[in-house]
Amino acid sequence: MSLTMTLPTPEAVAALCRGLEPAHQSSLLEFAQFLQSKEAQAALDDVNEEDEAEWDRLLNDPVKTANFVRWADESLARSQPQPIDPARL
Repeated sequence: MSLTMTLPTPEAVAALCRGLEPAHQSSLLEFAQFLQSKEAQAALDDVNEEDEAEWDRLLNDPVKTANFVRWADESLARSQPQPIDPARL
């Protein structure tokens, strides 16, 4: 069976999958899920790097660091600590 690359990707994969034995179909599905999870993880990594850079910027500011320490001290003194609000730093 010969496939051309003129079909859009989802349709080409579906056509290829239909022509495979069930065990190979499962392998192809597992590989597609692996690629999808890697893509999702890469998106999270990007967000995490941006988030880390923002926290580094905030905590490198002595005034904001002092505000953070004050918030931490006050929050830990409460029976139910309050979530941090970066806008208050």
